[in-house]
Amino acid sequence: ADARRDLRLAREWGLREGAPTLAVPGNGGLDLEKIKETLKKNDLTIDLPANHPLVINPRGFRPGSVHQDTFFKSIPLVLDKFPDAFFVCTAMQGQSEAEHWVKKLGIQNHIRLLPYLPQEQLWQLYARSKVYVSLSSHDGTPNTFLEALACGCFPVVGDIESLREWLTDVENGLLVDPKDPQKAAQAIIAALSSDEWLMKARQANQQMISERADVNVIRAQVSEFLKRFQ
Repeated sequence: ADARRDLRLAREWGLREGAPTLAVPGNGGLDLEKIKETLKKNDLTIDLPANHPLVINPRGFRPGSVHQDTFFKSIPLVLDKFPDAFFVCTAMQGQSEAEHWVKKLGIQNHIRLLPYLPQEQLWQLYARSKVYVSLSSHDGTPNTFLEALACGCFPVVGDIESLREWLTDVENGLLVDPKDPQKAAQAIIAALSSDEWLMKARQANQQMISERADVNVIRAQVSEFLKRFQ
């Protein structure tokens, strides 16, 4: 499974005693060397405003689990405190729901709705952004979450069990009620208010990712796990 939560549930639902289990990222781990090389290129072609703190939401629309209505409603509240903040949303270009919220809230000048992006462009976009937002009430361990942390983004995410496996609230991210725009906005504002805090969290998260999500670490764990079946 990609979260220890799912292994816990499996046991509660009847997985036999002593059955082999393993929790690893669902993407097989991150190629951190490739990410580092990509970020060195600094050739992102997406036109974004300079000298504006960027907040990225790459989750697209997942009805019932990711609460994008909460995210959009939080934006005007953030702009009241940080009027120069700029929001970038991948996998939302041409989506009627996203366009509805942008128009209804009058935030056209503060947001960019982008299509699905090639992986390397997404990594560079994470590196340009200060805050990663994923307001889910039901989730495993999103690949976007791990990649954002690897690229230095500060996470503001739904307070759910699978993400508490990676984050300690305040210490290396903020866990919020994913259905409360006020709480989401407060978390984003708090993150944008302290570069020193973000730097400490970035260092801690990148160390954690190298220890728990690096592709070489995961391959070794999976290899040892599969030997149990030989």
